[in-house]
Amino acid sequence: NRNMLQVTNEDRTKVYATVLSVPHALPATEEEKHTKFIFYPASNGAPRALRTWFAPDSTSDGGHDIVYPERRAMQIASAAMTPVVAYKDETPPEELKTAQLEVVTPDQKIATYVEPAPTETQKVASMAEGAELPRTAGNGPLLLTFGLLLVVGALGLRAVRSA
Repeated sequence: NRNMLQVTNEDRTKVYATVLSVPHALPATEEEKHTKFIFYPASNGAPRALRTWFAPDSTSDGGHDIVYPERRAMQIASAAMTPVVAYKDETPPEELKTAQLEVVTPDQKIATYVEPAPTETQKVASMAEGAELPRTAGNGPLLLTFGLLLVVGALGLRAVRSA
């Protein structure tokens, strides 16, 4: 459940960067209606690193946590004193969607990355994609409506003829 995000110019003719991200679920009570960027704190004069991006009206039901190469993740984790999701530095770009992810802790240890559990909205969407819905209604209401229309039509014709 990963996304490759591309940073492009306005007319999408030039790609500035392609980055890997993992879902950042929002609680069901929260909704992000505007673009929002959350950064790790800057350190030693280095630019701030992007932590999470929320797209407006996104279908992902949340945001995108940016995944960094292991070496950069170690720098960010120790400076920000928070875990950072990473992949091995030597991973080729074409393998990023399937590469094993890890979490770099502030004390420079590597832990296994555990994908977040899907939200209720994501569960319903995935069930709807792969499963056929049960047939719970018959043709009774349709036939009743059609029959009522015929009766009303016949009464209307009778009223027109007798007038």
